[in-house]
Amino acid sequence: MSAKETGGVATQSGAVQSALFPEFESARLAASKLSQGRMTISDLELTPTAIPAEIQSLKAKWMQDSPADVYKVCRRAWKKYSFVRRVIGIKTDLFNDGFAFQGEAGRAFEENAETQQGYDFNRVMRDIWQEYLICNNAVACFEDASGVRLPAVTVLDTELVEYKDWGSEEQIKLLFALKKKNDVNESLATTLADKDWRPLDKEGDEWHFRVLSGGKGGKGFGVPDLFSLFFDLAVFELLQSADWQGAKRHRDIMRKVSKGHAITAGPLAGQPTFFLKKSDITTIKNSLKDKLGSFDFVTNFDVEIEHVFLDPKFFDREKYSATMGRIREWAGPVMQVMASQTQDVTTFLRDLLEAEGKAARRAVGKFAEIQIFNNPLWRKGGGERLKVTFSPFTFYSAKQLLEFLNWSLSNGLMSPQTAREALCLDVEMESKRLIEAAAKPEGFRPVFEAKQGMMSGGDGRPPAEGSV
Repeated sequence: MSAKETGGVATQSGAVQSALFPEFESARLAASKLSQGRMTISDLELTPTAIPAEIQSLKAKWMQDSPADVYKVCRRAWKKYSFVRRVIGIKTDLFNDGFAFQGEAGRAFEENAETQQGYDFNRVMRDIWQEYLICNNAVACFEDASGVRLPAVTVLDTELVEYKDWGSEEQIKLLFALKKKNDVNESLATTLADKDWRPLDKEGDEWHFRVLSGGKGGKGFGVPDLFSLFFDLAVFELLQSADWQGAKRHRDIMRKVSKGHAITAGPLAGQPTFFLKKSDITTIKNSLKDKLGSFDFVTNFDVEIEHVFLDPKFFDREKYSATMGRIREWAGPVMQVMASQTQDVTTFLRDLLEAEGKAARRAVGKFAEIQIFNNPLWRKGGGERLKVTFSPFTFYSAKQLLEFLNWSLSNGLMSPQTAREALCLDVEMESKRLIEAAAKPEGFRPVFEAKQGMMSGGDGRPPAEGSV
């Protein structure tokens, strides 16, 4: 029996348009439609015999999509699904935690640029991280540096760029026609929206591009991690569509009235003596007409009124469990750590997340450091090399952090200032207060409860001068 025959939501006439693929049409399944890439899971007649062939065909179609279409779908998935946004957001915050330029010279350069020019280095890094975690690639572009002001760095949507590389040669083609004019810098679009491939750097270029690819060398852009989640997202969307249509149907209350009964024994068995008559139908309808809410209704013994709703089990979360389980597996340690209730397991998963974070930091950090921040085309005049660093304590638990700081201070491997910075304390303020405490120790005694007889001050503070 088809979904249409059972009142399901997978029918063509009642399918909810997929927000993940908004340009696709709702239509009956046909080989020509699949070949054109205009089908969604919601458009399938999910009969037992149809599932293997039709869904496999749809999966095959996804495998043949052009790269631009794949990256476009990844961005839509990130925009639409809360758990995808959450995973990407958490990873961005964790991996970019403590971003800074190493050393006194690096910090001085950063503070000077932020103070004098209002340059937001953290925004540049977050843009690169976000694009890299969504599409596993990032394309940064900036104008040729002029004067003392640092050029703004724009991280393009990956679907706007085609990229190929072989050996030391890199070329790109920009696809700004895919976007509205207002979404792209007008100068950039006018200058570079070419149909032909162009090298990343040409003599006299006004704009410069740098590409971080998550793919194998010589293969252009890498395949995004989100690509492996497409099929599960489509199934999740089908389940959401079912809930949506069920909720819409749930608002319509069907009032059912039963009158009469059958004779099952005796000489009149099977006779329609007490069956509902047409006159009874008219009388009952007139009685109930325009009556909503609370009202009185008088009947004899064989009139029964009931209200029919969808079974609450229709909305049971259990139907999402298998799909959400696969999504959690895709998300990796981030979601597993959040869901884990066992400390030992959490520690093991944190180690996996740390390994993933360090690998990502090496890729993104080196890209930003070499291709942008130390690039003479971006930073005219050169200067001391800038080294990108991130917090080494991001993946430590509170216990691990305190143990590490104590061990480092005890063995002379860390200064008190570094320890305070690791604990997010104000170094200048703490130094000032420690000096004050050393100069007047009686005013900085530890606080004890007065009732224990350890101090005579009623509030746990030292007694006032002159008091007993």
